[in-house]
Amino acid sequence: MAGVDNAGDIAVINRKLKFDKWSMSAEDAQFLQSRAFQIEEIARWFGLMPIHLGQTEKQTSWGTGVAEQNRGLARYNLEGWTTRLQERLTRLLTGSKKCEFDYTAFLQPDPEKEIELLISQVDAGLLTLNEARKIRNQPPVPGGDVLLINGVPLDELAGEPTEDDPKDDGTVPTTDDDPAVRSEPMPPLILPAIGANHG
Repeated sequence: MAGVDNAGDIAVINRKLKFDKWSMSAEDAQFLQSRAFQIEEIARWFGLMPIHLGQTEKQTSWGTGVAEQNRGLARYNLEGWTTRLQERLTRLLTGSKKCEFDYTAFLQPDPEKEIELLISQVDAGLLTLNEARKIRNQPPVPGGDVLLINGVPLDELAGEPTEDDPKDDGTVPTTDDDPAVRSEPMPPLILPAIGANHG
């Protein structure tokens, strides 16, 4: 009665056939539990999260939870080693060159959050449009190498003084030159003599 060809057919069985409920023995269950504990123990030794060793039973294994655990892995576990390597390799390089481990791909957020972050950085003048497009693997566009703050080029915000702004010619204004600070001489103050008789 086994096989795909016999699927759905009526099974003719002997009345002496006995069905027993399949269950795991206590020894097998304890063995599997000890195996899971071994994974957690190894993760504890090396400062890892169990998910990085394939243990997903007691924690989230998808979405933002994994992203936060990856950040924790980079910050609390890997940076201590990579910083030492960076400093040593930088000392071996000549000139102004330096060695640095790039965690960008490892800590990269989801596309929606990354695009929002890039837009805010471009608006704040931290990145040019072409630099943001390069991060998203997009080709550069003409005029995209200019820093913008809220859509206004940075050189225009720091630009030339307007006609209403006073021009600095290197001289220090005096009270005679500036009518706003010119003062007229005050009239003398006359006080009555002490002990004078008023008739």
